Amino acid sequence: MKDSSRYFFKPRGLKNLVRIDQVESLMPIMDMKVVNLFEEEIPQIFTLCGQGPRSSLRILRPGLAISEMAVSQLPGVPSAVWTVKKNINDEFNAFIVVSFANATLVLSIGETVEEVSDSGFLDTTRSLAVSLIGDDSLMQVHPSGIRHIREDRRVNEWRTPGKRTIVKVGYNRLQVVVALSGGEGRLYTSRWI
Repeated sequence: MKDSSRYFFKPRGLKNLVRIDQVESLMPIMDMKVVNLFEEEIPQIFTLCGQGPRSSLRILRPGLAISEMAVSQLPGVPSAVWTVKKNINDEFNAFIVVSFANATLVLSIGETVEEVSDSGFLDTTRSLAVSLIGDDSLMQVHPSGIRHIREDRRVNEWRTPGKRTIVKVGYNRLQVVVALSGGEGRLYTSRWI
């Protein structure tokens, strides 16, 4: 059977939606400071956006009041920061996880923000990803493997084979996919980690 028909797709304008606001992209944010230079009621967020001739300094004034919970000197320049809940039903996050070039710092969020050492996270290496996985487990991906921290504090760990390392990671609440040095990719679900 000879099929000579062609199909075309032509997008149409919005019918059931109305744009009410448009926010200009701030990406990539190269640096950011929260200070009150203008002595207003709420501190401003100053961001350095972009690179080269297309860079800009942006001042953001939040509509909600910001309450500073803790101020602490960090041991280095962070490469990534995550906040995670212990359980999907929790209203608030339980941890702030800060990754550095060769370590991971875990801070507990409560009445105060304090460093913890018994969270189950591996703190002697950098973290590539940290997330709630499933309904009540935590996941930490680091260059040498995946750490699955169960609610009862039992830890399962998958180690990379041989001398390979994890170079990239993607994840959602039920799955994690890792790319290993050497060009191999692997997908894991929450029950196999």
